[in-house]
Amino acid sequence: MSLATIDDCRRFKVQVDGREAEAEALLEVASSSITAAAGSPIIRGTHTVVLPGVDRKRQPLPFRPVISVESVLVDGVLDTNWKLIGDALYRDKDWASPNEPTSVQITFTAGFTNVPEDIKRLCCSMVAAGLAQTENGGLQTHAGISYERIDDYQVGYTQGENALIDVMQLPDATCKMLRSRFGSPGLAVRII
Repeated sequence: MSLATIDDCRRFKVQVDGREAEAEALLEVASSSITAAAGSPIIRGTHTVVLPGVDRKRQPLPFRPVISVESVLVDGVLDTNWKLIGDALYRDKDWASPNEPTSVQITFTAGFTNVPEDIKRLCCSMVAAGLAQTENGGLQTHAGISYERIDDYQVGYTQGENALIDVMQLPDATCKMLRSRFGSPGLAVRII
């Protein structure tokens, strides 16, 4: 599911008329890139994950914002002795002992019912860049041009870690912002 719509693109002044099919495809690509960078789904859904138990009373959940927790299994056994506070589960005893690892399977609902406006705009900006790239010759056109000079013609490209392969690629700073806002860094997660 896309994080933005054709109508959102129009609202943000992206010229999509007559190119709706291409814009829809680019919306899917942009949404996938944003969600991957965030490290978690942004749109509300119910998820089942398996986490390693931690040797403390707080078990962080990998997606934000957490709305509700439907079930918790510790080593396959239903556990109801926990409390959801923010984006973590708390209980009276540790989720694992230092000498015995545990597996914690959690089914929970997380994400936004309405995609935040800045995320919609980011998605639409990526669509605009993709449409412009198509107008300028498609994927084979040069991405990452940092300067052009006319007299004694020169073209300079962004290099190193800041270089982008495609105009639909998110810069590192944007990826870090998305990850810190929506994901929980440092958790090993298996999604079922």
